[in-house]
Amino acid sequence: DVEPELLLADRKDLRRYHLKTKDYTLLIDDNTVEGAIAMDFHFQHRFIFWTDITKEKIMRINMMNNSIDTVVSNNVTTPDGLAVDWVNGHLYWTDTGLDHIEVATLDGSMRKVLIKDDLDEPRAIALHPTRGLMFWTDWGTNPRIESSGMNGKGRKAIIDTDITWPNGLTIDYVDDRLYWIDAKTHQIVSCDLEGNGRRMILRGHQYLGHPFAITVFEDFLYWSDWPSESVRRFNKFQQGEVETVAEQLDTPMDIHIWHPNRQANGTSACGANKGGCEHFCLPQPGGFSCECMNGYTWDPTDNKKCIIGVDPETTTTTTTTVKPT
Repeated sequence: DVEPELLLADRKDLRRYHLKTKDYTLLIDDNTVEGAIAMDFHFQHRFIFWTDITKEKIMRINMMNNSIDTVVSNNVTTPDGLAVDWVNGHLYWTDTGLDHIEVATLDGSMRKVLIKDDLDEPRAIALHPTRGLMFWTDWGTNPRIESSGMNGKGRKAIIDTDITWPNGLTIDYVDDRLYWIDAKTHQIVSCDLEGNGRRMILRGHQYLGHPFAITVFEDFLYWSDWPSESVRRFNKFQQGEVETVAEQLDTPMDIHIWHPNRQANGTSACGANKGGCEHFCLPQPGGFSCECMNGYTWDPTDNKKCIIGVDPETTTTTTTTVKPT
């Protein structure tokens, strides 16, 4: 039986808190971490991933042997959001510096930009692997929550009213509901996966001064808050009081609950052989699509294979023509 633990990125270090005793241990200290923002884990592989915006890298630690690896170190600037697809073995992140959403293999060896248009300040990202859905927040001039397939297709805004600064986002896989946290209006709000059935869960400066991240485990919502330098929790059915889980922190950023129930075994739409795809097999509602990594495009003779070239849909490379002198 695994005891649930709170994983916390506290800017200069990564910590794990025992939820019952509130004891904590340092996962990684400030010799390795300079600006940890986003974090997620792969429970089965015992990996914890985090983004460091000072180093402009995405890192991972193997909890079995404490080895640390750099997963992504080039073409990444401000990865504010991070999410692990534990069913298909992929890592997704938002980059608010480059204004795009990208996916990679868990070791970073293959990468693909999924969405690059009409993103202003993308931040939190959450995945629903068994449904093939991806959700993200954007706190730019048109604040909203959007969804698409986990291949970036079928994009739509699901929340774009009464939302100002959506910092955190999480999915309750038991109830198929989204929870987000708005740092400007000091609220926790919930809706279904289509953006309907919207409910206010908690509001007010007292407990939501400037909240950054939110997660859910069993009956409780957990969030990090900067002014109080704490992590708090509240019953998602609005029963009882707000409780403090961790305090006297530095700058509490992303949080997760480390427990296998947060990553239940799911069947991949791609099947056992990556759907026959050479590079990426990415799920979408009701199926999947084969996708080529950055710098590659479809092989015209076989749409599951890839050849070097620019993908017309997500091109991020610009060709410059040199004028003859």
